[in-house]
Amino acid sequence: MKITVLLLLGSSVLGATPAHADAPLATVLQLNAEQTQEVKQIQASHRSQFRAARGDYNRLSRALRRARKSADTDQVTELEASTTALRSELQQIRSTEDAQIRSVLRPEQVADYEDYIRQRQAMVGSSRDEGILR
Repeated sequence: MKITVLLLLGSSVLGATPAHADAPLATVLQLNAEQTQEVKQIQASHRSQFRAARGDYNRLSRALRRARKSADTDQVTELEASTTALRSELQQIRSTEDAQIRSVLRPEQVADYEDYIRQRQAMVGSSRDEGILR
């Protein structure tokens, strides 16, 4: 208990902040109220699509690992094709979302958004979604 409290106090004293790509876009891009609402709507509309496809991808990836372990070449071939298709679908959802968000931004915000995307992609270890999309 004491260690946890000390760690929490230590991190707040040292000014620990979330990674740039984990910060809300409204903060990172300094969005106005209208832009913030539009971005939230865009993200919400894509979130359910992405969640469903990611669930399917994860389920099929587990099945693929089991098929590889059991050396079932027919099933491996089938599941590799399915997971590849789902990965493409996930990439398309993310690309569409990013393009829609860019359309809401002012020109000076687009460069910051591109930086945000690069940082999001570099966080593969902490972002299960970016790991899938690679």
